[in-house]
Amino acid sequence: MNRFRWFGVVSKAGLVSWALITGIAVNSAWAGGHELLSERTAEQQELAGRFQTFIDRMEQKYFARMEKLNGETTYEEKYITTDYAEWDMRVARGPVVEKGGRMLGMVMKTVPNAIQPADVGWGRFYSFDIHPKTPLVGQIHAVILLQLYEN
Repeated sequence: MNRFRWFGVVSKAGLVSWALITGIAVNSAWAGGHELLSERTAEQQELAGRFQTFIDRMEQKYFARMEKLNGETTYEEKYITTDYAEWDMRVARGPVVEKGGRMLGMVMKTVPNAIQPADVGWGRFYSFDIHPKTPLVGQIHAVILLQLYEN
C-alpha cells in the first residue's frame, strides 16, 4: 500500500502579514531530485509535481513582493547537506520587511527514531517566514511537508 503524508501549519499570522504574500517557492531542478521520483506511482508523481509547481509559483510571488515592498533588497543564500536532507535557504532583507525567507529541504532518508518508521521514497520540506520591521504587523511562519513512503 502506498502512503503519503501532507502536513501544513501556519502560526503567528496577522491578517496584514498574510496579505503581504498572496502567493511563494523553489528550484525546479529539485522536482525529481536524486530520489528517483520515477519509481513512485503515477498518483504519487502527479502529487509531487503539483507540490513542486506550487513551490515554484510561490517563490516567484514571494520574493517579487519582498522587492516591491522593500525597494532595494539584499539576499543571502545558504546550502547545507546532511545524511538525511539537503537544505536550500534564501533570505531577503530590507527596510520594510526586515527579513523574509524560505527554506526548502529535499528529504533523502528517514531520520533515526522517526514517528513514521517507513523509508522515505521522496520528500520535500518547504517553509517561509516574514518578519516586518514594525512590531505592529504580525509575523508569519508556515511549513508544508510532503513525503512519499516506500511502503
